[in-house]
Amino acid sequence: MTAWQGSARIRCQEGWLMSAVVPTDTSLFPNEPPDIEAEAVEVFGAAWLDLPNARLGGRNPLRAIDDQDGWLVRSMLREAKHGCLS
Repeated sequence: MTAWQGSARIRCQEGWLMSAVVPTDTSLFPNEPPDIEAEAVEVFGAAWLDLPNARLGGRNPLRAIDDQDGWLVRSMLREAKHGCLS
């Protein structure tokens, strides 16, 4: 069994549903801060947290951090910081 098993359906801004892999292990990478909100401000700037985001179904990242989609915000941060899909 891997840490990335399971799936979810995410509503995109256009209304389409897409499947996504849902992590069952939310372990942090080495030297990764546990505070997603602070890391998001560092990577994207404070305004990004309040903007609607298509990958979050039109919700803003701040709202997603507080619900079950915090893992997706973390994934977006990893992609931006490391230049790869996580």
